[in-house]
Amino acid sequence: MRLTHGTVGWPTWRDERSCDYTLHLTRRSWAWEFLRRNSAFQHDLARA
Repeated sequence: MRLTHGTVGWPTWRDERSCDYTLHLTRRSWAWEFLRRNSAFQHDLARA
């Protein structure tokens, strides 16, 4: 997976293999994928 957005771990949407890892995510893992991209969460985390 090639990262393109800082250290957050954004997959490159042009690489068809970059999201293959999502095929095996649990519900908890999906929740984390959404949470870690949430700008309010990122802001709060930076302030913690």
